[in-house]
Amino acid sequence: MSPGSHTTRTSRILKLLSSHFSPSKISIKNLSRPYENDGAHNKIVREAHGESHLRVMIVSTMFEGVGHLARHRMINHVLDEEFKNGLHALTITAKSVREYEQAKERMKIIRKENNCIETKDEAQTDKMPPRDEMEELFDDVK
Repeated sequence: MSPGSHTTRTSRILKLLSSHFSPSKISIKNLSRPYENDGAHNKIVREAHGESHLRVMIVSTMFEGVGHLARHRMINHVLDEEFKNGLHALTITAKSVREYEQAKERMKIIRKENNCIETKDEAQTDKMPPRDEMEELFDDVK
């Protein structure tokens, strides 16, 4: 599909990645807005209809036993036409299901510890770890 079609780049990428990788979790976020008026990227963002810089976070069994660089290459290959038609930058976080499950367990521990810190002493909340780039994939974790 070309950028001139009625679908957004984000929806095309979601469809492409979903059909190729059958992800158990996927998130695509448009990061283009800060580049709209920075001079160097004005034309790039405009020509890409405001979808020039994206972040993809994906969890799939297809990444099991595959190195990080190979995962990125797999995703970039699937999105080759999007890059040819205005996608300028793509930040990728690709996890296997096993890696995601391990991270989910770590997130449960972190959230439990943070809740304890907040209730014991509100002054210690500044010691909480920074928000992880994958944290939005853990919104369902209690």
